[in-house]
Amino acid sequence: TLLNGTPFVYGHVVVDEAQDHSAVALRVIGRRSPTGSMTVLGDLAQSTTPAGQERWEDALRHLTRATGSVAHLTIGYRVPGPVLDVANRLLPLTGVETVASTSVRTEGEPPSVRVVPTASLAAEVAAEVVSVRHRHHNASVVAPERLHAAIADALAEAGLRAADHVQQLERDEVPIFGPEAVKGLEFDGVVVVNAHEILGDEPTEVARGARLLYVALTRAVQTVHLVADAPPPPILGLAPL
Repeated sequence: TLLNGTPFVYGHVVVDEAQDHSAVALRVIGRRSPTGSMTVLGDLAQSTTPAGQERWEDALRHLTRATGSVAHLTIGYRVPGPVLDVANRLLPLTGVETVASTSVRTEGEPPSVRVVPTASLAAEVAAEVVSVRHRHHNASVVAPERLHAAIADALAEAGLRAADHVQQLERDEVPIFGPEAVKGLEFDGVVVVNAHEILGDEPTEVARGARLLYVALTRAVQTVHLVADAPPPPILGLAPL
């Protein structure tokens, strides 16, 4: 392609996580489908990149000159209903027009909440991880980047190792991710640290923070556990244990 200047083109193009592509990236993708035949998948509530999309009509305009239709997929199966119901409460803060989905899995419990002293936050997170691992096959921590080192040290004290990957995990490894990096991953149990910090309180930050927290809360296929040094955002409607 680079030598003869002829680009690859396809009869049909499938675009996943389309909400995170910039306008320029979408135009490049669009040129690979001269007929405009595409399937575009994504969730605007998870649009967290600086140049990401906030309206599907805009994304379609960048991709193709052909007209397209938008279908909302409102039935989910991966996240338990009680967890998804709580995550959906963040949607009004995301700054995008999206349709709340419902889960076919009605069993389960809403996220648990523990508020602990700041000085013992990392140790309490490690203790929660140990508890989750007793009940589930795997667990992960989603926390602001500044807390990763302290949590890793606390996990080591508990006989576990922090990891920054999910491939071929050893039995004693626990993945730790920032909310920006956990999109697309899933775990049996997820420990979300300082939900209030992920959401933020500055007006210019809340929309992106709500999307990041939405991502964090929807990574679990079984249970979510909130551990923080301050109460959870009131919009979640959760009370500490």
